Amino acid sequence: MSLEDLQREPTVYLLPECENEEEARQYLGEVCGQIFEEQLDGWYRVPATWPNRRELDAFDRWFEWSFHSMVVDLSDLDQSRWISLTGVSGHAFHKNYTDQTKLWARGETLPWVFSRTAVEKRREDTLILHPAS
Repeated sequence: MSLEDLQREPTVYLLPECENEEEARQYLGEVCGQIFEEQLDGWYRVPATWPNRRELDAFDRWFEWSFHSMVVDLSDLDQSRWISLTGVSGHAFHKNYTDQTKLWARGETLPWVFSRTAVEKRREDTLILHPAS
């Protein structure tokens, strides 16, 4: 198995919801030893040959990891999270163009609800369109 093989098929670990990347890193520090061992066991099953130090600094040297602003849970879409650097408007001079920028800069995300029930629970307004007569 080559490094290219491992990079082509990475393992994805989902952390509990974190407010920002610093909080995610702190949680990763708590569980990195377990992840380290699971990964090492998949590569080489002789624990006596594994590195003794498996704390976060060593984890950072051995692995690439990233904190993402959008995760879509296909098993429960209403648990998905997202954030958009440019906010909810695609128009550069609209007031909502940067309405999520501060959240994005802090590494925060928002719920991204899908089901009718979840959308109706979170809605603030309703727009009803009627066909022209």
